[in-house]
Amino acid sequence: MRLRRLYTTKRLQLGFSLPELLVCIGVIGLLCSLLIPAVQAARESAWSVQCRQRLAEIGKALHSFEDSHQSLPTAFYSNQPSPQFQLLPFLSESAVYEQFNMENWGKGHVVATNATIRSRRLISFVCPSDRTTPTAAQCNYRANIGSDPANIVTNKQAEFSGPFRRDRKPKTQQVLDGLSKTAFFSERWTGTFAQGKKASLRDYTIVESGLLPPNRDAAILLCNQLASDPLSSFSTDFGSGWDIGQFRDTLYSHALPPNSRVVDCGNSPPLYYAIVTARSAHSAGVHVLFGDGSTTFTEDNIDLTLWRRLGDVDDGGI
Repeated sequence: MRLRRLYTTKRLQLGFSLPELLVCIGVIGLLCSLLIPAVQAARESAWSVQCRQRLAEIGKALHSFEDSHQSLPTAFYSNQPSPQFQLLPFLSESAVYEQFNMENWGKGHVVATNATIRSRRLISFVCPSDRTTPTAAQCNYRANIGSDPANIVTNKQAEFSGPFRRDRKPKTQQVLDGLSKTAFFSERWTGTFAQGKKASLRDYTIVESGLLPPNRDAAILLCNQLASDPLSSFSTDFGSGWDIGQFRDTLYSHALPPNSRVVDCGNSPPLYYAIVTARSAHSAGVHVLFGDGSTTFTEDNIDLTLWRRLGDVDDGGI
């Protein structure tokens, strides 16, 4: 009888009490709360490194392009080839470049024979940190056209102040501020692709053709006003192509600092001017490719005057 009682007592002691179970669950929850952010941070760090490496590859392609053509790619715009498209043969994408129908480019880029190629997602132009799934091709890396995109509003013959020009063939020798002090490419994450929803900082407010600001400051003010106007038109598929030289997908400016709280805007079509800011999914900054091929992470709080000078080729301020 005594042996049976001892056995029963030991058997009852094998289980967990309710307080013990609750403590275990609490410890597991605490560990998860600590580990999950750490895993996410490590993943983003790896994506950011990849993002920067791909930007560096574009830098190598730019110098190879200049060696071959004795000039940098032209920015063009309004349904003309983008700098990204012109770099395809130097980014191991010769097959894509050669399949494109180049005849009558102004209209040819939308012909049926190009439809499949235009929708291809080319890794060379994708930053892994941007987890948006666009409905078409994706372009996160944009060419710099300078700090004052509004100057072409009052003077249609005016040139961009950045290293990539509209019609002329730019050369690195024209970068008088120095290649290491002039931004060539940076990143901008794609739009939200949220149909029917008001534009966010990732998207783009469309300016009516009659509203042409006389200068950069007026353009920035207009962007601010339109972003809060519930009746303004907007686009959420920003950055959904890499083949056409335009603000919508492949160009950006240094009018505002990285990840500015001012929503991008401009008139369309064609985009005669636009305030398109470098933006990213990274924390507090963007990656920038300079003319000498170097890349750096530029923080959002960079001095605006310095940022604008980094965007121009010959302002003499640096």
